[in-house]
Amino acid sequence: MRNAAIALALATGFLAPAFAQAGPVVTTTMDSPAVPDGICLKTADIERTSAPDDKTILFHLKTGQVWRNALVHNCASLSAKGFVYADPPVHGVVCGNLQQIRVNNSKETCILGQFTQETAPAAGT
Repeated sequence: MRNAAIALALATGFLAPAFAQAGPVVTTTMDSPAVPDGICLKTADIERTSAPDDKTILFHLKTGQVWRNALVHNCASLSAKGFVYADPPVHGVVCGNLQQIRVNNSKETCILGQFTQETAPAAGT
């Protein structure tokens, strides 16, 4: 269902202008019910992720940017075990308030929450 929402946003043009923008962060140009916080990250631009606690994932991008995602709910053992995407990201983007993750070696699934930028890219990138 969540993948269908992202696909619908792409098909109806809600995200199309954003894909033309340079850089790793895709933002919608209007408030779309398909992408509530309007922020998606291109998976190709994600260098690595880290989970400092069981409610937060940091997405470290190749540009040096770090995006914090506050999960909708606490996700037990996330910081100790890491995660995989429960469903493959649709069209190569991970969107806040839509993407489901699954804790490694567990059946627990959690939903990403809102993205906020943690750090600005280094000068010259």
